[in-house]
Amino acid sequence: MGTSDHGKGFLLTFLGVMVLTPDTLLIRLVGLDQWSVVFWRGLLMGSTLMVTLALIYRQRLFGAIRETGRYGLMISASYTLSSMGFVLSVSHTSVANTLVIVATSPMFAALLSIVLLKEKINLATWVAIGLSFIGILVVVGDSFGSGDYAGNLFALMTAVSMAFGFTMIRRKPNTDMVPSLAVAGLAAAAITFPLTGAFDYSQDQMQWIAVMGVVVLPISFGLLTIGPRFIPAPEVSLLMLLETTLGPLWVWLVIGEEPSRNALIGGGIVVGTLVIHSLRRLMRARKRKNALA
Repeated sequence: MGTSDHGKGFLLTFLGVMVLTPDTLLIRLVGLDQWSVVFWRGLLMGSTLMVTLALIYRQRLFGAIRETGRYGLMISASYTLSSMGFVLSVSHTSVANTLVIVATSPMFAALLSIVLLKEKINLATWVAIGLSFIGILVVVGDSFGSGDYAGNLFALMTAVSMAFGFTMIRRKPNTDMVPSLAVAGLAAAAITFPLTGAFDYSQDQMQWIAVMGVVVLPISFGLLTIGPRFIPAPEVSLLMLLETTLGPLWVWLVIGEEPSRNALIGGGIVVGTLVIHSLRRLMRARKRKNALA
């Protein structure tokens, strides 16, 4: 993998995560039950991506879907499981438990990359994973530990599914796996449709549903599906932690729900760690590029 490829993958992933940061705020503004949120997220994201892919591939759309092969099916399953697992987790345990357990995704991504891809994970990445996890623990430290074991298991399923999906994208870096994301969204919508409540929404709710499902999710997860083709899965999972730490800031700015002191301190640890780690990786890539010039 070239140094320019790493920079491209980092930029795509970073942009994807930043577009995703208002997701928590949008869920709050929508104000629907969890299953209805998952249904609309999956339906609109999947439909938007399918329409976009149809415009890009035209008559080759179904060929592009078939080209993803068995790895595409595994990626679709992992995306579906992670979205379902997150909802089930927050339904059965505390949000604190869910966030801490999901924050182990970079560790699982590193382990899966070693086992399945035979990639070597450098010490700096392991240190960044550890420090980021400590930061998440600080954020939710006061409320961690309460909750149902089933919810904890669902959160673990989410973390492993996310890590597995990013790793499988790395398995076939030359194949467009965005069709797998579209299939995953539609699958999640089909599964949760029987569990949704009445379709009696206000104009404001429909507006925020549209922003979330037609703009934020397709763009963010589309970029997050392309990014792992160029950078290791653990780095993608690490950058995803930015959404966990920056998301509450949107809620604070728009709704006025002020984050706790621990949230600010822990978020600072996570953001600072990721900034240092990313800058270090980019500087090393630039040095290698200059050495080869």
